[in-house]
Amino acid sequence: MKKIYSWFFLTLCLYCGCKKQERDITSLEKIESIAVNPMNSLTVTLNDLYSDCAFIKLETVSESLLSGVNSLYVFNNRIYIYNNRNGGGIYCFDMQGKYLYKIANIGQGPGETTFMMDFCIDESNDRMWIADNYMKILKYDLNGHFIQEYKTDFAIHNIEYLPGSDDLLVIRFGYYEDKNYEVGVYSLASKQLLNHKDYASKFEQIVGGSHTMFPYRNNLVYAFGFTNTVFYIDAKGIHPQYALDFGKCKVPENLLKEMDNKNLVVELNKPSNNYAGLISRCIETDEYITFHYSFRNENRISVYSKQSGVEKSLEKVMIDNQAQPVSDFLLTHTDSCYYSVIYPHNLLQTTAGKAEIESAANYGVYKNLDALRSVLKEDDNPVIVCGKSNLQALFYSK
Repeated sequence: MKKIYSWFFLTLCLYCGCKKQERDITSLEKIESIAVNPMNSLTVTLNDLYSDCAFIKLETVSESLLSGVNSLYVFNNRIYIYNNRNGGGIYCFDMQGKYLYKIANIGQGPGETTFMMDFCIDESNDRMWIADNYMKILKYDLNGHFIQEYKTDFAIHNIEYLPGSDDLLVIRFGYYEDKNYEVGVYSLASKQLLNHKDYASKFEQIVGGSHTMFPYRNNLVYAFGFTNTVFYIDAKGIHPQYALDFGKCKVPENLLKEMDNKNLVVELNKPSNNYAGLISRCIETDEYITFHYSFRNENRISVYSKQSGVEKSLEKVMIDNQAQPVSDFLLTHTDSCYYSVIYPHNLLQTTAGKAEIESAANYGVYKNLDALRSVLKEDDNPVIVCGKSNLQALFYSK
């Protein structure tokens, strides 16, 4: 079943804690404000997102079956996908879509995970870090071979390697004793937390979900939940960089702080409240800042042009006459390319995709949708869309 990024469907891990933060880092600096307007969300096409794109059909064999794409990483001509089905696994494909290997060793022994939560790649050292819910971090090489594991005293929702460091990981925490830590820089060598910021609400601490940290220049760009702030994270600390202003759609602070989780979810999901938030997947390039968020229990993508200072929110992506979930688009970025996901059942018409497909067409790269549909079946793996950005099309009148 495809993953849906919304308040109602996010994975809840029932841990929470509370502790006063030592310093409010969100109020110490004057930062640029980005006005976000969920009420005027756009319906766009693939041509609005990509100037030139290709469709990578991932090989579908018994070992490579994906129920969804929870995290996506592209590096050194390989595609790495985290899927949380059956305890979680990482699946590796080449850029033609050919399946190479997977990491899905369920257990409590060395190199095994009880439930995989997230992963990241250290591009400088050709290694992979995997976060396990059983309070440990595993190191693998990029051919899927186990190297080492590190025990922790905290659970992890998200993990990312800090660019330019030797042993520093940035962690978005799950359960951490009686603490309310949200995100912090953790040293594997000393097993110490070097700095951190706290959650804005207890609800955020129990929410799993999509990847929350992406590299930009020498920083990690981080945004999550209802803090409505984009942070830069480096070895020196966690620095607020952009304030996200949802205006009248902002969730009132008293709801976040005073309501229990069950009643808060009810309030967040009421369409009449027009609440927006629960930010994730914030990606920054030299031209744009994009992030995913929820509005009226539906998914949105915000696209901010750094040059014009204008923000556009996206509600739907149309392919032919079929609306695709916006949560599957602009999932990650590398070099000049954005990557998205399309699921076969959303692409195929009712009469399409029933013919037997030759094994030679089980994976490959296609330049147009007609060619892709001719070799696609409903139960095939997701299709990766990659290409150069055409986001500037959102910021001029047609």
